[in-house]
Amino acid sequence: MWCPNLQQVFKKNYRNKNFDFWILFLRLDADTSIEKEIREKHERINTIFEEQNVNYSEITTFQGKKAVYEKFNFKSSKHPLFYVFNKHPLQYTKKEPFLIVEWGKWLNADIDSFKNDLMAFVNFFSDNEFREKIANAKNEKMWYQVIKFLKNHGFELLSIGITISAAIL
Repeated sequence: MWCPNLQQVFKKNYRNKNFDFWILFLRLDADTSIEKEIREKHERINTIFEEQNVNYSEITTFQGKKAVYEKFNFKSSKHPLFYVFNKHPLQYTKKEPFLIVEWGKWLNADIDSFKNDLMAFVNFFSDNEFREKIANAKNEKMWYQVIKFLKNHGFELLSIGITISAAIL
């Protein structure tokens, strides 16, 4: 779903049930081949996430992205970014941890390699053990278990940066 800001990110799915996770995509708007590929795959990514009860939203306005950067204090990273939350982003309070996936290392990468890695990331949410680890990640130590799970399943081979951060507002 394309949203101008966090206030328009859905809290509930079409069955009026809370989503299990929320993934926000923020891009640099530089028209790189990587960003174009993510936009082109938006519908496919959204369909896969919907089947897993995951809200996938792209924040589309400058003001909306600025508000996300301010709330989650992550301004100096490489783009595009996926923010992974286990509750609605507006419910986060100061110092609550979440996961950030940086795709900046791919700005000069082979596009075919990127396509495969992007879909591998998306499909990880189909793994019940992975989903359970995210749902139960209530503190930084538990989020590191999510990263460990990814590394144990070969995800560290992908050219992404994974960071644990915390809300500042």
